[in-house]
Amino acid sequence: MDIGLARSIGVSNFSVQSLWDLTSYCRIRPAANEVEIHPLYNQEGLVAYCLAEGILPIAYSSLARASNTLKKKGTANVLETELIQSLAAKYERLPT
Repeated sequence: MDIGLARSIGVSNFSVQSLWDLTSYCRIRPAANEVEIHPLYNQEGLVAYCLAEGILPIAYSSLARASNTLKKKGTANVLETELIQSLAAKYERLPT
């Protein structure tokens, strides 16, 4: 029964496969998918799929989670990575 209480719905941490499964049978398509996206984990495929399907990808942990991602990159601070340092220099900003 649709009584119009919600204007849109969103999901969190859905992969391309999960979104494909959901949208194959759902009555109301999700408007947004909140997922981990940051310079060290950009999830290009998932973002491209979301945009193509009209689902807004929303980033959380936009400066990375220190626990897993940074250990793999060999640094304790995302702001010290070469990528962030080069972007800060390019845009003449501090990486803070």
